[in-house]
Amino acid sequence: MAGWMSVADAEGTASELGLKNTASVIELGCPNFPAIFALGAAMDFFSQVGPSAIEQWVRQLADYLLTRLSAAGFAVASNREVDKRSGITLVDVAEPTKVASQLKERDIFVSAKGLGLRVSLYLYNSFEDIDRFVAALTDIAKAPR
Repeated sequence: MAGWMSVADAEGTASELGLKNTASVIELGCPNFPAIFALGAAMDFFSQVGPSAIEQWVRQLADYLLTRLSAAGFAVASNREVDKRSGITLVDVAEPTKVASQLKERDIFVSAKGLGLRVSLYLYNSFEDIDRFVAALTDIAKAPR
C-alpha cells in the first residue's frame, strides 16, 4: 500500500506515484480514525446485544416478512425451511431492477438479484420497515406498466 507519506512529493498533485527511495516509503500517513472509532463502537454494540439475540431478532423479522409477502400474494424464491433460512430473502418480481429503483425512490433499499429482489434484514430493521416495504411493493406491482 502507498499513502501520502510514501511519495517523494507529499504535497504535490503529480499524476505519477513517485515513491521515496528511503525506508519511509512504508509510511502510509494518517489512519482513517473516524472509521476505526466507528468500527470499535459497532463492535462494542454488537457485543452488548449479543450474536444470539441478533440471530433471534433477524429470524423473527424473516418470519414476519414471509408471512406478509405470502398474504400479499408474492412468491419467494428463498428456502423457506426454518433451519436453512437466513436474513436474506429473494422475492420473485417482474423487472427487479426497475422495481428496486422505484423502491429506492421511496427510501426502501433492496437489490435486484437475478429474477427477484434481495431483501436483507438485520438488527436495525423493524416490523414497520417490513410493512412499509410490502405496502410499497404491492403498490408498485399494481401500477400499470
